[in-house]
Amino acid sequence: MVKTIPVSVGIILNEDKVLIGKRSSGHYSGFWEFPGGKVEPGESSYEALCRELYEELGITVGEATEIMHLKKQHPHITVHLNIWLISKYSGEIVANEQQELQWAYITELKNITTIPTNLPIIEYLEDLKAE
Repeated sequence: MVKTIPVSVGIILNEDKVLIGKRSSGHYSGFWEFPGGKVEPGESSYEALCRELYEELGITVGEATEIMHLKKQHPHITVHLNIWLISKYSGEIVANEQQELQWAYITELKNITTIPTNLPIIEYLEDLKAE
């Protein structure tokens, strides 16, 4: 039986830019990703999103819409990403976990070294921007 690890990911937009952070350690260290993290036992995906964004960025999620699910199969685990589009938040974004943050232009995301699993999210954002 392959273990599934649920992860909540927050997409925070600022006009034609999106917030990304650089992994400072572990698997894919040095790659850029969208903020978020693992869902803890007994926690909903939304609760994990709120907790992770508060811990990582110091913000309180006001409104968010779940926009997609992605599953990535690894040899011993499956990572299930729950992707949320953040429409309202309060607080100032700070790098609480000392990761490097940047507001990246959506049109430039494919030129940035991101975690490969993020490609469908980037395509979604490009389509959203094209509307």
